[in-house]
Amino acid sequence: MARKRFHLNVAGPFYVEGGNCIACGAPEHEAPTLMSHEEPGYHCYFKKQPETPEEVEQAINAVRVSCCRAVRYDGHDPEIQARIDAAWPTRVDQPIASAPGRVDLSGVAWAAIAVALTLLASPVMRANGAIV
Repeated sequence: MARKRFHLNVAGPFYVEGGNCIACGAPEHEAPTLMSHEEPGYHCYFKKQPETPEEVEQAINAVRVSCCRAVRYDGHDPEIQARIDAAWPTRVDQPIASAPGRVDLSGVAWAAIAVALTLLASPVMRANGAIV
């Protein structure tokens, strides 16, 4: 699903979704050299994309503290994706390539698990001897 980026974001993988900023100031505090806010209205945005490891860390921290999920990552760097996905999977826009040992429980898999758990808990399944 393509998300609408706030119009003042510079081009790049880190961005703030348009219309979702609640002016908390936390992301800008974590990445002051990368982020700013619009006056008036106080919608935050990325004024610069990270170039150094320290700036990447700041940008990831900005994603971390975004209370309304407006600060996002739309890049393909598997290390950055994994660091964000570990705690905030809904804040990474691109599909994350499966790594060895990683179990992908997205989409259909979650639905299958829910159906299986529902059936396991069903009194009818137990009454008919399907579950011992």
